[in-house]
Amino acid sequence: MFIQNSPKSAIEKTRKPGLDTLVETTEELHCCNLLVSTYSQAEIIEYKNFKIKIASIFNSCN
Repeated sequence: MFIQNSPKSAIEKTRKPGLDTLVETTEELHCCNLLVSTYSQAEIIEYKNFKIKIASIFNSCN
């Protein structure tokens, strides 16, 4: 599993470059579970044949 922690504003402003870096790192480390933790955003996206879970740290504590 590879986990990346990003504030929501960073994900919105740098989504493509950030996801490119995440996928590149994932391929180098041979990971298959991708998780990006944010303060409030939550969704599952598909990017370059990878499913990436974007999880809200704030909402998961409630």
